[in-house]
Amino acid sequence: MSRFPKPLRFILLFLLLYSGFFIFRSSFVIESTRYFCLFDDAMISMQYAQNLAQGHGLTWNAYEKVEGITNPLWTLGMALFHIADIPHNYTSLCIQILGFLFLSLQCILIWNISERLFPTIQIIPIVATICTAMYLPFLTWSLTGMEVSVCALIITYVLSKIESYSDSKAVLWKEIMLLALGTCIRIDMIVPGVILLAALTIKSRVFHGRTLIIGIISFAGILGLQTLLRWNYYGEILPNTYYLKMTGIAPLYRITRGLFSTAKFIFFFNPFLIFFSFTYLVKNRNSTLYAIAALFIAQLCYSSYVGGDAWDWWGGANRYVALAISPFFIVIAASLYHIYTRIENSYTLIKKKRKILIPLAIALLLIQINFQRDGSSLATWLLVDTPFGTEDNKRNVEIALLLQHTSPQATIATATAGSIHYFTQRTMFDMLGKNDLYIARLPAIIPKNKNKYISFHPGHNKFDYRYSIEEKKPDVIAGIDENDSQVKTLLVGYRRDVYKNHVLYSKIESTLLTDYRKKILTSQNERNDNEHR
Repeated sequence: MSRFPKPLRFILLFLLLYSGFFIFRSSFVIESTRYFCLFDDAMISMQYAQNLAQGHGLTWNAYEKVEGITNPLWTLGMALFHIADIPHNYTSLCIQILGFLFLSLQCILIWNISERLFPTIQIIPIVATICTAMYLPFLTWSLTGMEVSVCALIITYVLSKIESYSDSKAVLWKEIMLLALGTCIRIDMIVPGVILLAALTIKSRVFHGRTLIIGIISFAGILGLQTLLRWNYYGEILPNTYYLKMTGIAPLYRITRGLFSTAKFIFFFNPFLIFFSFTYLVKNRNSTLYAIAALFIAQLCYSSYVGGDAWDWWGGANRYVALAISPFFIVIAASLYHIYTRIENSYTLIKKKRKILIPLAIALLLIQINFQRDGSSLATWLLVDTPFGTEDNKRNVEIALLLQHTSPQATIATATAGSIHYFTQRTMFDMLGKNDLYIARLPAIIPKNKNKYISFHPGHNKFDYRYSIEEKKPDVIAGIDENDSQVKTLLVGYRRDVYKNHVLYSKIESTLLTDYRKKILTSQNERNDNEHR
């Protein structure tokens, strides 16, 4: 079997072209300068990375020790690009290219696993690899700077070793350590790590007791070291995001919202695809396929337990489910091929039209798995519309460039903690608490006009505007619900500024906003002139 057969080379070439256009479409031009910008959560990590590279510590605000990230090793990798002193408008491009490289390696591994499992049926590797390369949620999380790409790659790499680990008594030290180190990229990599460790332990006819013991020691050692370092540096046992998302709300409300999120994913992904896949597994026993199914189920359960993700409204696989989705495409491809062959054997006409029907079926499968929400995702998938988050990124960078006109001593309160801070470099107050110890430990606020069982919005249910505005006294507030009755009373002493349709509030008495106000005035004059023309 060729390591890079022609179909795989074609898929990788297409992925290169698609990813290049995707990345370009996610960029934007402001005042004749092109900016590349990651998804805003990834930009929070970029801010930590930038501070670390500049000698200010692994912090959001320089020297202010709050762990508002859950991906320390990924953030350290980002810091390397900042040490290289790449212009700010291009640093995100480097991370996007890295995401593409991990995507490409993922496709190669998926091909190799499926080819090894089905050596005589080439269509299964083709379908599984194409789905991996063209599944919009996985592409989006990977190409917008999230650590999903590298975490998924680690999972798939270890999966690729299971099939050849049947009767061996050797211990896969490298794979076990890689899984343990994966928890340094994201602490919740412990979930797929445990599943894969179990799969390696009970593989086939040999029970690998040494593998289990070494795995437990490795995970305990790495997690213990992380906790010790966190306690020593931040003074906390767990990241601040844990307190933000997992405390202050009844588990029932969090889990019911997570189950709702999981049900929504299954509905849009197509429950029949999942049903056919598990039916196929019942009749076709294979330890690697079982490990893949266990991973998929585990990630669905974990997503449900933590309340889903903040962007589940999008309809596709969230960041947790996306980790296990590409290996699961192997099971889907195998089950669909099994169904197709049974139909083909029953109808001669279908067998004759095989060369037309199979490509058509693949195209329909790609459309199905990328049909999310109201189908508008198809325009994004086809790159007719800009990638998810692009318009928000442009708005945030425009606001950040405006805020650069404030004095370096000015303070900013924001509900968007990533790109605004990264491109502004002022002291920021995080009104949603990801980088604020006090807000992260508040009780979650559930909107009264919504169903409390599905209204949990991870990372967005805690705020205290009195604390953020009245106590912190920021010079500028960027991003707040001005229709909130409590907010209106707190904004006394602030004036409303409109810049390129963005609404901000600036402290009337502040002496740190002279150039900022000149920029606002210039912008308003330009807008008035354009309206008169």
